[in-house]
Amino acid sequence: MQRIRTRVQSSREGSVLIVALWTLMILALLISSMAYDMRIEAEIASYMRKKTKAQYLAQAGVEWAKVLMTKPVNTGETGELNIGPDDDEAMMQLAHRFQNLGMGFSNQRKELGEGAFEVSLLPEPRRWNINVLATQAATDEGARCILEELLDQAEIPPELYDELIDALLDWIDEDDLHRTNGAESDDPFYKDRGYKVKNGPLETVDELRMIKGWTDAIVYGGPSPNSGEPPLRGLAQKLTVWGDGKIDVNDAGDAELLAICDMDELVLEDIHRLRLGLDGQEGTLDDGIRDLNQIAGMTPQIARWLTVRDTKFVRLVSMGEVQGVRSGIWAVLQVSGQNIVPVFWREEPMD
Repeated sequence: MQRIRTRVQSSREGSVLIVALWTLMILALLISSMAYDMRIEAEIASYMRKKTKAQYLAQAGVEWAKVLMTKPVNTGETGELNIGPDDDEAMMQLAHRFQNLGMGFSNQRKELGEGAFEVSLLPEPRRWNINVLATQAATDEGARCILEELLDQAEIPPELYDELIDALLDWIDEDDLHRTNGAESDDPFYKDRGYKVKNGPLETVDELRMIKGWTDAIVYGGPSPNSGEPPLRGLAQKLTVWGDGKIDVNDAGDAELLAICDMDELVLEDIHRLRLGLDGQEGTLDDGIRDLNQIAGMTPQIARWLTVRDTKFVRLVSMGEVQGVRSGIWAVLQVSGQNIVPVFWREEPMD
């Protein structure tokens, strides 16, 4: 009997031990789960704090750029900047470059506290105004030629040019008359999507994607519609909807300048030379073209598409960063003296 009681007692003690072990395991799992949840929540809270700080830094970059756009900048008789004891020399250089020469800058980084902001400030006329080109293309061969050159630079097949341009013209004109290769509101393309043509100017470049034939790949780049051909480069980076339609000879890229059908390499070379000023060095106070008549070989056909020192519309990109978390603002600002008005504004995380 004693042996039986001992076995029963041992069996009960073993069962209690197993239950205790299972209880400890369950408790350990619960504690681990709670610890994991707490770590995730702490990381999310940390990310949100950094994101908020990055947003404020991006806004600080915008304010810094606005000060730069309106800061008084003068040069003495020697042509050197008048820099006071409280002036930041680098900032004065940038302000002079922007205000006096109409030339922008990219990726200027400023440390601020535990983070930093990075600002790019570029005249919007370095891009072609798609509304002006489209409006004039209806009757102006020069404007239509520029549109075709831009399509060519984007690797878009030539057989699509007439369809794309006519559909664009039908989208922005005020009538309902069909062009040969165009499309008005009664076209199946628009009926299937449930909207009509705008009969007015584009408000953003992205709106091109609503027009018949203007696919995402054509606007932003992507696979060619013809198999075996190079991918499309997209047009969006070369277009704008702000400005008078002329491009800034001091700030436009070679591709944008060469879209002017009468432009040749010799004129482009002279533009490059004149941009450097008399000393031939980039980044000095004599940079920039002051007058289109300075350019050798400048013809009225070329000059009508160009402007100098045009900073009435400016594209501003400001990115704040805190420990790898980034948030950005990009905007288009209309500048008139000391008055700066946003005409486009977008904020978004960039991490």
